[in-house]
Order: sequence, then structure tokens, then C-alpha cells
Amino acid sequence: MRVSSLALVGVCAVTLPVCSPCFSLGAEPPAPDSQTTVAAARKSRGPKDPGAKARRDDEPTTASAQALARLAQLAVIRRDVAYKIVGERKLLLDLYAPKGKGAGPYPTVVFIHGGGWRSGTKDTLFADRFMGVVEPLPASGGAVVSIDYRLSGDGALAKDMVADCKDALRYLSKNAKECGVDIARLGVWGPSAGGHLALMVGLTRDNQFVGDPALASYPVKVRFIDSWYGPSDMRTMGSESRVGAEGFTRLVGTSGPDAAERLAEISPITYLDKSAPPMLLCQGERDTTVPPAQSQTLYDKAREMGLDATLMLVRNAAHNFRATDEMSPSLEEIQARNVEFIRKHLGLPGESNPASRAAEAKP
Repeated sequence: MRVSSLALVGVCAVTLPVCSPCFSLGAEPPAPDSQTTVAAARKSRGPKDPGAKARRDDEPTTASAQALARLAQLAVIRRDVAYKIVGERKLLLDLYAPKGKGAGPYPTVVFIHGGGWRSGTKDTLFADRFMGVVEPLPASGGAVVSIDYRLSGDGALAKDMVADCKDALRYLSKNAKECGVDIARLGVWGPSAGGHLALMVGLTRDNQFVGDPALASYPVKVRFIDSWYGPSDMRTMGSESRVGAEGFTRLVGTSGPDAAERLAEISPITYLDKSAPPMLLCQGERDTTVPPAQSQTLYDKAREMGLDATLMLVRNAAHNFRATDEMSPSLEEIQARNVEFIRKHLGLPGESNPASRAAEAKP
């Protein structure tokens, strides 16, 4: 059984207005037209790269309509809020605030989508594997924010993507009252490329990877990092991953002599120090896109430094937790463990789930 069992409801064909500077949490409008949402998501995915097939399940499908309908019963939904403008492009975020929990501020987890740094959108949140974590949170009083960022297909380098993600959190910090976000209880979570970016957001300092100068003075401090099969050392991904070196050197704009230095600059393990927040690293043992060594190495170094880190290795799981045989722990157990981790570090109420207890990770 899923962590949270919810009845499906109809989807209202009404598009939510975009509010400025963020959104008012007093009203509870219906969910947006999901067919439009799915079509827009498909259009914006961009060209495929060598890892696209393995990531296909991370991208939105027609199940987005059902996911939006379920969330509409649990959360006040505000979509397409511009957190920064780059050239003529607005970078957007969505917020799902808990219904019936007052005006906030709410402890919040920020979801950073995957897609090989080249595809995906904030609607990736609607994939079933993520919804099993998202749906239980509003009942505990937690909010979820899902963000877009520039992709390599847009000409962005990895350092630009890190700056975008940090600027999204800086925007929430600047507009915490209007957004209803408790900036003192904030965490980041992401899969694959999103896991890499979540680690970069959580491990780098406020004055690093500054994007919009108007947001530069606002702090980015998180209580936890939840990374699902996120790369930690981009210097070794080229030799370890089936994607090959070119898939990673393109993220720094060069394969020349200074490529190693630039890859180190976008490697989370470079920034690991005593100030790191608690980390949950979830990793498939049979992942050839982001090999287990990426999570294992970060975990080992964190533990050597005495940091709060947990590694959950999933047997018979490839990238995106695609089962190659019977997975252990199961997807439901992985989801339950993540819900408990998020609740614990955001200070949210919630009883321990038997499925979570079955998903014992390495200490």
C-alpha cells in the first residue's frame, strides 16, 4: 500500500492566476487544466541526451492529471510564480501549501527535478515515485515547492543551474511572509541531476553561486538534503557512468586541460565540511547512469567527518529505482523512509510508518 492512499477526483479546467510578488494563501482555487500542464511539460523537455531513456519515468506523463487532482484535495496550489528573470525568460516555481493549516508560515521542502541537466520540468514532481513522498506532507502541515531552472539545452552550464536553484531559495527567503514559507525550516530534495543540484544547494555557502544580484543578500540555509541517486563527484562520473565523459564535460563548457578543475567546482563532495546539514542518500545498487560509488563515496567521507548522513542502498534497483528484480527495500518503503526523514528534520508531526521501519538503511 502507498504511504498515503487518496481517492481520485475530477480536475477542474481552470488556470490559476500568477500573483505578485508570490502568492496569497487565503484562497483555495481549483487545480489548473492538467492537459495543458502535461502538453507544456512535454514541449519544454528539450532534446534527448545519452541518458534520456533511463530517465524517462522521471518526466511528466498523463498521470499528471491524476496527481494534480489528488494534490488539489490536500493543498492550496499556486503555480508559475516567477522567482527570477534571465534575459527574456522567467524562471518559475510552484507552491503546494497545506489546506486547513492556517496562513503559515509552513515548513517547506523544495523539489529540484532531474533530467540529466538537459530536460525535465517542475511538473516532474507528479511522477508516482515522488508523489508517494509529496502526498503525506500537507497533512502534517508541510508545504512543497517545485522549481524550474535553466537547462544545458538553453545554453546553461551546471554552475548556472546551481545559481538558479539557489536563487529560488533566496527568493523564498526574500518573500517568506508572502509565500507562507518558514525559511528557518527548509529542506531540499531531488533525483538524479536534481539530487546533484540539491547537494550543491545544501553544501555551498551563501556567497557562492550567486545569480540574480537583487537576491544575493538573502540567505540559503537548509535543514536537510535528500538526494536520490545524485552525482557527488563530477570528476569521476565520466569514467564511471555509462553516459560517458562528454555528457559531463558539456556541463562545464570544455573538455580541455582545465576541465578537471571546472568539474571539481560543480562537485558536491568538494564543498563537504563540518557545516553540512543532515543528508539522506538513496541509491540503486544496479544504477549504471549514476553508479553507487557516487553516493557511497560521499557517505563515507561524511561519516569520516562525523556528519549526520544516511545511505540507503536499494538492491535490484537501476536508475530511477527501476526494478531489475524484486527491489529491497521496496519503493513504498523508500517513500516511507523519506517521508519520515523530511518530517523529522522539518519538525513536522507524524507517526512512524511500518514500511519505513522495514527500510532500514546503513547507520
